[in-house]
Amino acid sequence: MKKKWMISSVVGAVVIGSTFGVSAMADSGDDWNGQKAELSVSEAETAAKEKVQGLTVDHIEKENDDGRLLYEVDGTEADGRDMDMDIDANSGKVIRIDRDDDDEKESNGKVNVSKQQAVEAAKAEGEGQVTEVELDDGHYEIEMENGRTEYEIKVDGQTGEVMETEQDQDDD
Repeated sequence: MKKKWMISSVVGAVVIGSTFGVSAMADSGDDWNGQKAELSVSEAETAAKEKVQGLTVDHIEKENDDGRLLYEVDGTEADGRDMDMDIDANSGKVIRIDRDDDDEKESNGKVNVSKQQAVEAAKAEGEGQVTEVELDDGHYEIEMENGRTEYEIKVDGQTGEVMETEQDQDDD
């Protein structure tokens, strides 16, 4: 009786293990549970490196955001800052960049960048009409619209660097 139980356990472990192995291998391609992406993982890595010069890619993960296929790229910039980026897996367009900024000296009272300079930095990242500019906790939060595309861009109030960019499509 014990032999039958042990053999069943071993067979079960082999079946489960091989299932996970096949699943892990399938995850290395450009297929999301039957949905096919136009961009491969290596093409997403190339797009990320083109967008951020000197980027070292640490990890790329697939993400399905309400039916929109994305590659989430985690990496380190040339200056040592961590950053992550979302890339549309079909168009190759960078949707969001989030830079880790450990600058503790930020405050609304001490910004070195004017509102106009922050808007100019945001316009280099996004397209369209600026709809809102807000100074919050030492950085500017700038919203832009271009037709059905909306951008939210965060600009460092000390350096004028774009810290984070988000792009959303209005699906009306």
